[in-house]
Amino acid sequence: MVKRKPTRTLPEMQKELGYDGSALRLNVEDFRRFYSDFRPVGKSAFDLIMREYEAYQKARKFEYNIRSSGQRLTKTQVGFHRLAADIQYGFGLHVPFLLTENEVLCIEAIAQLQPHVRYATVSKLSRLPREIRERIYKFALHGGEWHIGDIDTFNKVTFMGGVGDPSGFYFPLSSEIDMLSVSRQMRQEVLHLAYQVTAFHLDDMDDLIKLLIAVGEMGRANITTIHFPWESRSDLECKWDENSVSDDNFLQLPALHVTTCIKLLKQCIKLRNLRIYFEGALIEGMDPKAFKTNPGIEALYSVQVDNVEIWSLSDEPLGRYPLACWLKKGMERRGGLKKSIL
Repeated sequence: MVKRKPTRTLPEMQKELGYDGSALRLNVEDFRRFYSDFRPVGKSAFDLIMREYEAYQKARKFEYNIRSSGQRLTKTQVGFHRLAADIQYGFGLHVPFLLTENEVLCIEAIAQLQPHVRYATVSKLSRLPREIRERIYKFALHGGEWHIGDIDTFNKVTFMGGVGDPSGFYFPLSSEIDMLSVSRQMRQEVLHLAYQVTAFHLDDMDDLIKLLIAVGEMGRANITTIHFPWESRSDLECKWDENSVSDDNFLQLPALHVTTCIKLLKQCIKLRNLRIYFEGALIEGMDPKAFKTNPGIEALYSVQVDNVEIWSLSDEPLGRYPLACWLKKGMERRGGLKKSIL
């Protein structure tokens, strides 16, 4: 991962925005807030203005002529990230966001829909017993892979919509599974099966967290296969901010979002196959005690699935290394009772 490099100085960004960071500071809270991409809200004027400037560059400018005078009016938003939003889940997860108005509107738009409302259907398939219909669905479904695709669209539309849809009914799982778009009733009956035959591939821990929130209860209860790297884009950026001259930030284990990640993984009650990618040099050369006693690794070690694979970021299996073997054995259900990690 490469650290973001600002293209403007603070005065240049403030001049173009038309305001400074003094009005953007939040009240002091006991916890840290995050933007919709899970990067932490900065504490300095530069960090706040840089995020405002990024939003400003992506925002649509509305321009139109006033009568025939040739005068042009340009309308832009002042202060994009203004709304604090706290998402509380029944399994003990609290996600504190700082969002834009458009992101909140996206959440509210999905929240107003009613996924559990049933409508009368008259198809021949709907007249069959539910058990028979489910057998037909399973026969028609085939395995597939899911990737985020365009990250901006996922962050602003899919993820924010998923926050407003705790059931996960409206998550756009796949356009290739026609049965999901035939009718509301068929979607309700097929969706859980579609999750079970889909392998989810993520680029980092942050993206996994967003996925497991966006798919809602339905997705978390039925996902069986996940592949993701044990690293966090936002965590790495924080490390670079704290020590920009270090050459080994990428060799440090993530910490920022580990607790959230583990809580969500443990909600995936049908998770059977988990492939975790690590930096190869970390698995090969890190002190075993430091690795095993790392809080994030201790939490990951407590996740129980049927099959665990430890791979390198260069897409090679790391099973020949002792740390990878230790982690795999501890996480797999067939491994039996846990032994001391020291």
